[in-house]
Amino acid sequence: MHKVLALFLALGAVVVQVHAVDTHVIDTLEAAKLGSFKSLVDLSGATAAFQSEDARITILAPTDEAVAAFLTEMGLTMDDLKADENLVDKIVAYHTVLGITAGPAELFANSKTVLVPTASAPFKVQVTETADGVTVTDFQGNVANIVSPDLGRNNHRVHAIDKVLFSGGYWTDLSKLIGFLPDKFSTVAKAAEAAGLASTLTAQSFASTIFLPTNEAFEKSGVQLDAPAATIAEILRYHVVDGDRTIPEDFTAGAAVTTLEGQDITVTFVDTEPVAGIPAQKAIVTDAVGGQVEVVQPNIHISKGVSHVIDGVLMPKMDGAAPAAEPADTTTTSKGNIFQIFQALWPFKRDGMRVTINFADGSAGRKLLQNSRAVDYTSALSLAASEQAILSAVNSNSLYGTANAARQGQGNAQLATQFPTNPTWANGINQFASYGTGGN
Repeated sequence: MHKVLALFLALGAVVVQVHAVDTHVIDTLEAAKLGSFKSLVDLSGATAAFQSEDARITILAPTDEAVAAFLTEMGLTMDDLKADENLVDKIVAYHTVLGITAGPAELFANSKTVLVPTASAPFKVQVTETADGVTVTDFQGNVANIVSPDLGRNNHRVHAIDKVLFSGGYWTDLSKLIGFLPDKFSTVAKAAEAAGLASTLTAQSFASTIFLPTNEAFEKSGVQLDAPAATIAEILRYHVVDGDRTIPEDFTAGAAVTTLEGQDITVTFVDTEPVAGIPAQKAIVTDAVGGQVEVVQPNIHISKGVSHVIDGVLMPKMDGAAPAAEPADTTTTSKGNIFQIFQALWPFKRDGMRVTINFADGSAGRKLLQNSRAVDYTSALSLAASEQAILSAVNSNSLYGTANAARQGQGNAQLATQFPTNPTWANGINQFASYGTGGN
């Protein structure tokens, strides 16, 4: 612990310099010359919310060099981000921790490895004290170093990091997502290989929308992977639409949308059970033969494109076609809740203090957060109005999050009126915080 504190003290000159001008987190980002991340905050439309002096907020802010490296890795430019607020929201939210003013003493009071919730529920980060400093491990298992810690004062802290963190909401290419969750998406990879389209899984140059069937979707569709390659290719192309279209913003309910295969699909929206008292919807896709599938996880960004996970296979009209998918359940008791969907697709399981990822065959997946020493930094949280405003702002362009960010977190302690404050630290400012089970 003393080594980490020594690192913080060694940077004292930086801290003092920033303190001279920082009344809120935006001031600190500017004073610390973290301009690229500040630009992302601006693009997300959250700048005004971040300027609150009352909000307890901790930012893991990538350096300008880290943001440039991220854009290269994703195959993107800043102009691409300017045109995609949904992706920008996800990036900013995953680097934002609300309700916590977290420096080293608070983070490592109980453990050298802690799991911290972000504003991109249910995704967390793992923060670890090492002999050389502090590291941050993201959802996909990438490790960043905190290079300039503990910037800011009063209710906010900024820790500069040397990499952009990846949540489960954005990936460099489709093969990364499939490789991370083979029990969910390995069949579509096999189908692409059978159709001679395997190279598309690692492509970054296309701005397309992919409706991505799960393994179970293929099983119930009757599609056989030993069918002629041209047949499988036709089916796969029927799942691709030109342009990166997020749900619901870029679809007009009931309007025909032409696929890469040439035939149309339609997307409609069905009201579901309210989340935290806020009306919610789910998206239903109807194919050329009348089959309906449900979008069980929308808006997963893949480089310049976007994917929407569906629970069935879309079928074009074709000779000898596989059976159409059964009509989707349009009742309000269906699995349309975005929080439940994330838990289903990223099935973390707690075993004492151990966090693992379970796959259908019982084997462990990626080693993310499988550290027996890791403990939750958080266990109960109440967000003040200024913090709720930030949460809403960084989720404003997400599915069903436009009215209120509470739609993202049923069961999450996001609303001060519903979840009382539970201070852990003597000053009552720093608290244990929890976003429900948060998928963990």
